[in-house]
Amino acid sequence: MAKRQDIQALRGIAISLVLLDHAGIRSFEGGFLGVDIFFVISGFLITGNIARALDIGKFRFREFYFKRARRILPASFVAIAMTSVGSIWFMSSFEMAALRDQVLGALTYTSNFVLWKQVDYFAIGSNSKPLLHMWSLAVEEQFYLLLPVLLFLTPRHLRRWVLLALTVVSFGFCRWWVGTDAVGAFYMLPSRAWELGIGGCAALFGNSDRKMPWLCWPGGAALLTIPCSFSGFQHPGWLAAALCIATASIVVANNETVARSLPTRVLARIGDISYSLYLVHWPVMVFAYGAFLGTPPRFVGPINIVISLGLALALYFGVERPAMTLLRRPSWTVFAVAIAATAAVALTYFVSFAIALPRHDWIALRAPNYGFNKLCDYSGKRFVARPQCRNSDQPTTMIWGDSYAMHLVPGAAERQELVQMTSSACAPFLGYAPQRSNIRNPEVWANRCIDFNNDALAYLSTQPSIETVILSSAWRSWVVSGTILLSRDGNKLKPRVSDLQFAIESIGTTIRSIQALGKKVILFSSPPSVGKDYSVCLERQLEGKVLLAGVCSIAIKTALRVDAAANKFLDRSAERYGVQIVRMSDVLCSGRKCITEHNGVPIYRDAGHLSNAGSKIVFELLRSAGKLATIESGGPVRGVPAVRD
Repeated sequence: MAKRQDIQALRGIAISLVLLDHAGIRSFEGGFLGVDIFFVISGFLITGNIARALDIGKFRFREFYFKRARRILPASFVAIAMTSVGSIWFMSSFEMAALRDQVLGALTYTSNFVLWKQVDYFAIGSNSKPLLHMWSLAVEEQFYLLLPVLLFLTPRHLRRWVLLALTVVSFGFCRWWVGTDAVGAFYMLPSRAWELGIGGCAALFGNSDRKMPWLCWPGGAALLTIPCSFSGFQHPGWLAAALCIATASIVVANNETVARSLPTRVLARIGDISYSLYLVHWPVMVFAYGAFLGTPPRFVGPINIVISLGLALALYFGVERPAMTLLRRPSWTVFAVAIAATAAVALTYFVSFAIALPRHDWIALRAPNYGFNKLCDYSGKRFVARPQCRNSDQPTTMIWGDSYAMHLVPGAAERQELVQMTSSACAPFLGYAPQRSNIRNPEVWANRCIDFNNDALAYLSTQPSIETVILSSAWRSWVVSGTILLSRDGNKLKPRVSDLQFAIESIGTTIRSIQALGKKVILFSSPPSVGKDYSVCLERQLEGKVLLAGVCSIAIKTALRVDAAANKFLDRSAERYGVQIVRMSDVLCSGRKCITEHNGVPIYRDAGHLSNAGSKIVFELLRSAGKLATIESGGPVRGVPAVRD
């Protein structure tokens, strides 16, 4: 069956949308919907091919799966192998370790399962996973593993109705699941099968004898407007359904006039290389993201597109097309070669990993800093006193706050008898919790954050040995205008837009409540930070990785500008409530820069948190500068380990 120009053009539109979105081109933030277009096209073509072969009695499972493997495996194997090799120069040791599961998932077409547990597609962490895009191929191949069996076992006169019923059920399940686990609903076949099913229904219900060329016009309009206006909608959801139906209407229309037009023919040529382009483009984007330690400058986006097109052409003409020509029929020899190629690709990753072994244990240096113990992060939980979260039965100091309080513990615990009261993202503002949209059940979490801070104050009132309370948080996040905090209003949560003055008043509630118990309050600043992942920067610098983001230190002028609101908050709070401030910038910044490493040891574990070693370094520098004289007394804590693993 000859390729239809209009369908190839749809592939060209789909890959163009994906490419423009991932390259960061403005107005194409909904370009990821190109994958949904691919699903409909694939469902239409494969369902139609299987149904026609079954109708004339020529369908063979062995031949079907061979053709799918011939179409998919050669180019994907080369792309996976080259990604593994490229990772030697572009990926950190932590990212390379995570790449192992991505490679194995890509080779076994279970990437969607792997990524479901690793990362949200729309989260920042997705930019460090060069095989993230393989999830969609996994969904397709899982669908094609089941579809032939379904159509083969279903009587001919019931096929389209059974497929329609399953499509409707899948969409209903998707709408339920996206409300309880949006990440799982995005990645998994049961909640994505309806998109392929829409294409399959178009193949089975579409009547080739009854021409409806006019359908392509409303379908085309929807196809070009929905991805460019997609913002703030749940995905997959109703807007994706509208896009899938629009795509199906175009393939059913089969408008021959449009198919012969110049724009369609141009898009069809892009569609010809769409599979190879899809395979290569995301690793290029991820490598650029890593080299720039974050979102690259805007001029890099078009460069990434050009590089991706060049690699795609090489992969298409060098691998994809020759494989279709040379591998004509299934055989045991071809099967053995496929097994050997799979093993070779896996070996390529492990060899690349061995070549890139770093001189320092960066994974340990960048390990999460929970303070005393991971159990001391109470995020989403009510407080329960735990022996793992103290280094003395009679602590004299309490550290209270979010993850920016946790990271103080390793350094403070060397000289102080501590108890740790910390909950990630939960600042020590009594009665308030930040509004979070990136977690499940955000209202439940907000209520528990409010409860946690109330519990912290109640616990403090029962501990006469505690003399000093250190409050720390990512202050910058709460003082900027626009941050939404939630408070209780009866049984409901009431939103309140924060600003500098409101933040000062809110922290005042906490400070005065502590002072009313006869305790001293210290406000700790966050480390200087401008959003760059300094530990990765240092690894790239010291391990010879590609680094295009400049130096790994921080310009003081930039740090002061970024932290201006937070510094104003600390100054005014200290003056108003009579408390002391400890600023890390006093010992980390001098001259024109702020350091991010000390004697070759990274101070940061990411873009803002101190590493375990960095916490100890900062506290030693603060002690040497006399900044902790009013907090600490005596020598190191005896008898109890300072920090437990």
